Amino acid sequence: VALRKTIADTLGDVILGYGDTLKFNIQIFNQGNVIIDSLVISDYVPDGFAFLPGFNPGWSGSAPTPIYEWGASTNLLPGDSATVCIYLQLI
Repeated sequence: VALRKTIADTLGDVILGYGDTLKFNIQIFNQGNVIIDSLVISDYVPDGFAFLPGFNPGWSGSAPTPIYEWGASTNLLPGDSATVCIYLQLI
């Protein structure tokens, strides 16, 4: 399994301010040869950002390391990928 976190918003020349919320994508890659039917993702929320529990369905816990339990109804086949979103607020 490999993960890649990228900013999902196309911001262009926008100047961000305190209180702005940014969307990040965490892409999950199944690089193995078996089906993934469940996975726990722990993300790190860096200084300057706040985790918003009510804004992030499927996520639990709190900063600096909220977790997402992926799976249950979706299998990730070998060679496939899936994306999970997390919203963080600039503080």
